[in-house]
Amino acid sequence: MDRRSAVFLASSEYFHPCQRAKAIWEAVVLRLLSIIEIIERLLQVFAALLLIVLAVITLIDVIGRYVFNNPIGGAFELVGIGMALMIFAALPRATAENKHIQVSLVNFLPEEVKTVLQAIICAITAAGFIVLGWRLLEHAMRLADNGDFAMFTRIPYAPVAGFMASCAALAGIFLVIRLAANPRQPVPKVDETES
Repeated sequence: MDRRSAVFLASSEYFHPCQRAKAIWEAVVLRLLSIIEIIERLLQVFAALLLIVLAVITLIDVIGRYVFNNPIGGAFELVGIGMALMIFAALPRATAENKHIQVSLVNFLPEEVKTVLQAIICAITAAGFIVLGWRLLEHAMRLADNGDFAMFTRIPYAPVAGFMASCAALAGIFLVIRLAANPRQPVPKVDETES
């Protein structure tokens, strides 16, 4: 059901209250999924820009080190922090597209059983991401209390850990919403030929 028909059904007086409740639920879920898509795309663009910046920093550092004998101070820290930000920025989108590394051990099971297993795995994965986000947030708060920062660049670690916590929690929350929207297939099926 598309968004327009869901909104029409939700506002229509000609339908049974159960149909209207279902239509309202579908309209809300469709709206949430469109907001999630926008957030994931923004994070994906941020991750791509970070990758470009990291490549440029590495290129300039290598040229500076071996050609001019003058490397970028703190390049190692910049690349390490950038990699952490990039990986966690890409996490919600990778989860939504089911692009994590997977091992198929249950190909012999019937399709219905695999569907149920997929929903269970998505629920466990979502819980894991939410717990990871919570633990990273606690770590970010400890880093902020201690005032920890990178030695050469003086970049504070707390905002980096906070961003990582946010992205991990978002990946889990988004997966929960997708699971509620479509329990039979919350994420796209993996193409067996890609594995």
